[in-house]
Amino acid sequence: MRILYVVHQFLPPRHVAGTEIYTMRLARAIQARGHEAILFFTESHADREQYGLSRGDFEGLPFLEAVHNYRYPTFRHTWLDERMEAIFEEVLGLVRPDLVHFQHLHLHSLGYIDIAHARRLPMVYTLHEYLLMCPRGGQLLRPGLVPCPGPEETECARCADASEEEIRERRRGIRERLERVDLFLSPSAFLRDRFIAEGLISPERILHSDNGFFTEPFAGLERVPSPRLRVGYVGTLADYKGVHLLVDAARVLQRPDVAFRIHGDPEIFPDYSQRLLAMDRPANLTFEGPFRNDEAAGVLAGLDVLVVPSLWFENSPLTIHEAYLAGMPVVAAGHGGMAELVAEGVSGLHFPPGDARGLAAALRRLLEEPGLLERLRRGIPPVKEIARDAADMEERYRRLLARPGQ
Repeated sequence: MRILYVVHQFLPPRHVAGTEIYTMRLARAIQARGHEAILFFTESHADREQYGLSRGDFEGLPFLEAVHNYRYPTFRHTWLDERMEAIFEEVLGLVRPDLVHFQHLHLHSLGYIDIAHARRLPMVYTLHEYLLMCPRGGQLLRPGLVPCPGPEETECARCADASEEEIRERRRGIRERLERVDLFLSPSAFLRDRFIAEGLISPERILHSDNGFFTEPFAGLERVPSPRLRVGYVGTLADYKGVHLLVDAARVLQRPDVAFRIHGDPEIFPDYSQRLLAMDRPANLTFEGPFRNDEAAGVLAGLDVLVVPSLWFENSPLTIHEAYLAGMPVVAAGHGGMAELVAEGVSGLHFPPGDARGLAAALRRLLEEPGLLERLRRGIPPVKEIARDAADMEERYRRLLARPGQ
């Protein structure tokens, strides 16, 4: 089989978030099963014209890259872009795939679905966030980082700086196109339920199946002992990730027997990173900077508990799974896919989203309740391996390709 994977951005080390890492690992695992995997993604280049197309290879993964510099002539271009569709037509002509697997269509166009459907190409779509229901970055966050209970025309228009008619047109266009996709995959039950509740996807066409993960680096991992409780954040330094809550919680706790470590690249969102660095913080909180993805196991081995304070609902965060692989419980904001992955009192603790004092209280429990940390470690669930995920995916691909008319 020849599979075309479509994702919004890709090349490490510039992009190492969960969707990009998962796409890379799945493509490689599909290659290992004897199939061809080709990536098509977008990238911003200030020195190049938007809509240019180039070819390349990343460690044995062939790819096509289209330039997209976040320039949208109209609101409609944020979800339907004829120039990107022309590029997709060219990519299909070059690759001639048997099947298309969409991982993310941000910076692409929903019109790709029409094009693939016209060519009778089977389509799989993995939903990594809420872009198809939320025109403001797919995070269901209103201005002020307030979680959105659900799309509503007036609020969506205000958030997206669009008219209500444009919002209605977007919703109609998305719903029509989603009907042509053969199979949707949702890494969390929470996200699956949201799409069903919004009437965008019927229950029989969306399967809850968590992502697979590369487990080998964590095999036999030895934890580095420490006399202090080491609390860490690992991931993107962005306001919607709620990293500032950990800084506030550290200041509330004022415990010298805790070491707070924040790992992340300050260059991705420099304005927010500068605000973080300027915050009043205790001496036992340090900013550790970025690290390569292949260093994740070593970084996590130096922590005792991971904090995931995201203000948005998340889906199936890479960091939670990697914390589990490292034998580490998680303290997470108690909503969305995080609350689903972290079983309260079993594999970690919850705190009210956006509440730094609530986060401090959860961390205080780890310090003051005898045996709690060890009990949470024993409750960590198994993590799906990428090889198993690829085997399941291969079977799904085969079933779609075996249908009459394909």
